[in-house]
Parts: sequence; C-alpha cells; structure tokens
Amino acid sequence: MTEGAASWVLAPNRTPLADAGRWVIVVDTERTERPLWSPAPPGEALR
Repeated sequence: MTEGAASWVLAPNRTPLADAGRWVIVVDTERTERPLWSPAPPGEALR
C-alpha cells in the first residue's frame, strides 16, 4: 500500500449479520496487485 493511501475495509452500505463473530483475522501478504480471484471493491477498476 502506498504511503498516505486509504485502505478499503468495509462497504458503508453493508448489511450486518445478526450473529456475526467477534473476531476479524487480517492476513497481510504484502502483495502489490489484487489476486485474480479477488473481486475489486465497488468503484475500483481492475488492474
């Protein structure tokens, strides 16, 4: 991630689950590009 860039985390229009879990696990792979199997966030063009 470039310095000063904002990170996309959760969509503001998401619908929370009634029985959502307590923990979130984040794995940082230090990739410079989004994997082909990972959909881009709304409004972001595929690279």
